[in-house]
Amino acid sequence: MKQLVIWMYLIGASGVAGAQSFITQDMLPLTISQPGQYVVAGPLTHALATPAISVTTNHVSIDLNGYTLRYTGVFENGGSGIFQTEAARNLVVRNGALTGWGRAADTAAIRALGDNNRFEDMRIHQCGRGLLSGRNAHLARVHVTDISGISEPIGIFTGVNALISDSLVGDVLGTLSVGIRVGHNSVVEHCVVRNILGGTSAVGISLGSGKVQDSVLHLMFGGSQAAGINADHGVHVEGCAIGQVWSSVEAVGVAATTQRSRVYRSALMGVGGSASESYGIRVRSGQVVENSVYGTLHNGVDVTTAAQVRYNALVTNNASGVLIRGRRNVIEGNLLAGGASAINFAGFVDTLAIRNADYSNITPFGGVGNHTADVLGSPGVDFTHPNRATYFENVVW
Repeated sequence: MKQLVIWMYLIGASGVAGAQSFITQDMLPLTISQPGQYVVAGPLTHALATPAISVTTNHVSIDLNGYTLRYTGVFENGGSGIFQTEAARNLVVRNGALTGWGRAADTAAIRALGDNNRFEDMRIHQCGRGLLSGRNAHLARVHVTDISGISEPIGIFTGVNALISDSLVGDVLGTLSVGIRVGHNSVVEHCVVRNILGGTSAVGISLGSGKVQDSVLHLMFGGSQAAGINADHGVHVEGCAIGQVWSSVEAVGVAATTQRSRVYRSALMGVGGSASESYGIRVRSGQVVENSVYGTLHNGVDVTTAAQVRYNALVTNNASGVLIRGRRNVIEGNLLAGGASAINFAGFVDTLAIRNADYSNITPFGGVGNHTADVLGSPGVDFTHPNRATYFENVVW
């Protein structure tokens, strides 16, 4: 493996070298072991299983200069186009494309294991895995498409505290397929995720905690499980459009199964496919406010405990507008139309407040027979006539 050696001609106040050198075809495979600015001088190809460019030091900037770094070897051996060791920091890669990488074990088109990396104006195409980075990664205008050829393809993967903006991930095909996966306290904004297809599962955006805002997710299809946005812990989803989340077992538009989540001013349509259970928005606790959920195969909104479901349009969700599993929920000011029932009880219903403006010719309540002992003591509520559309004001039990 060749090693590029350059003279450093400028040391700035920060102590980071300001040198620049060109990368040419005859230098590959290349190890960069000195900080500096590196510019690709022309198209690059690489046929070996080893990385084409390895970075082993901090403060390296690689400008692909509009060119493509392409893997041309055996399909199954496609290694990493650009590799950064875990101990290195502050890698910048910009302005170019990578094709054909990331089909061997533990590889990706860009596999940058260090922290504080930045990727801008990149195109990654026809790879097994797209871009993997460590903590505090910042991605802007990164397009990752046609990711396939392995069982667990992924478009973008980062550690905690990531920011991904103005990017696209599309056409991810495998067994366990993921568009974007980021760690805790991350933000995904102004992005498009489309056509995530998994034989077993398909997830558009997966995050530990953080925010997804002003993004579009379309067509997540998983054999057993599909989700548009899936969060392990508290998540804030705002201004997103999610459509066609399909599965044969479970499909969820937005899934936040832990506490303190918020789904706000988003639109969801066509969640279900042939799923045996499906939910437009599913939160354990938190706020579901000013959303539109249309055409879910089963339930528009699913809540457990201490959730607030306010001012949503929940229309033509075939089983129920809101499915309630727990205690201390508030269901207020929603439009509930179409489906078998407006609100369905599947668990405890004590200390529940219901103040909805419009049931629009829908059966108000479903599943109440299992909870008669809990609800009949509520003043002013007559569950012996469940088909009567009634406006309940300040009724709490």
